[in-house]
Amino acid sequence: GEGENTLNPDLYHVVDHGRRIDLDLSLATNAIRIDKERINTLLHGLTWLRVNISAATHESFERIHKSPHFERVLGNIGAIVKEKQRLGSNCTIGMQMVVTKQNFDDIVPLARIGRDLGVDYFVVKQCSDTYDGVLDAPLKEYADITDVLREAEAMTNDKYTVSIKGEKIG
Repeated sequence: GEGENTLNPDLYHVVDHGRRIDLDLSLATNAIRIDKERINTLLHGLTWLRVNISAATHESFERIHKSPHFERVLGNIGAIVKEKQRLGSNCTIGMQMVVTKQNFDDIVPLARIGRDLGVDYFVVKQCSDTYDGVLDAPLKEYADITDVLREAEAMTNDKYTVSIKGEKIG
């Protein structure tokens, strides 16, 4: 849902309870506040966990996310993947990027980071704009970066999928 779920101090208790009552739960997070000591709770209780990250460098992360925690996020994603492998968990781990005019150059490098970290998938989505265009979403420009989108999508292999949403690339 909206907001950052990991800010809720009861998150891990809720996930545990959901697992006990066989509730299908998933989590979209910025991964800044993942408790590394409790990753196994997430992996046992979630169907999928997706990290919303739209930048491939420390500088672009600060510009886009307004946060200095790029390395922490990557470290947390790596810890989640490592624990998933150790546990043999079926929880699907993904990364999501929302494309803005500020991060076209991050698409391919972020696809590479996802592959190298060992996540299951990386999804690239167009930015949805407000009715009055406040977000200045790059709707027309998205069609102009077909080659970049294809390059990212070409990183798909038997263990990793790059999925491009929005305008279909031909």
